[in-house]
Amino acid sequence: MDSIWRIKKRVLEELLEASENSLPNEFACLLGTIKDRKFVEEFIVPRIEASVYSTSIHLQEIPFDDSIVGSFHSHPSGVPEPSSADKKLFTRYKLNIIVGRSKEGWRVKAFNKNSEKIEFQLID
Repeated sequence: MDSIWRIKKRVLEELLEASENSLPNEFACLLGTIKDRKFVEEFIVPRIEASVYSTSIHLQEIPFDDSIVGSFHSHPSGVPEPSSADKKLFTRYKLNIIVGRSKEGWRVKAFNKNSEKIEFQLID
């Protein structure tokens, strides 16, 4: 069994803030590690095209970097479940996070490259 993914709490807080600031559009970025391959410590915001219904990341402009381990994007609709386009993107990365906006705040879900829901842990 794989060890659980850990995410720096500050990173997730900044991603939720960026998602909030992007409303009503989606927000997207990539997730990175520095030392530990299962610990997300940073995020990279490449050039994106965002709308209320989708976000496109210009992946062809990102140089190969093995510290990039995942993707992150928001669903302002409130449903943090992967679409068929999301599932295609997920195959590129080991960790994929979707956040959905609800009346209570952001709901966060993580998925592996097979679009299966996985658990993660927040670290201070």
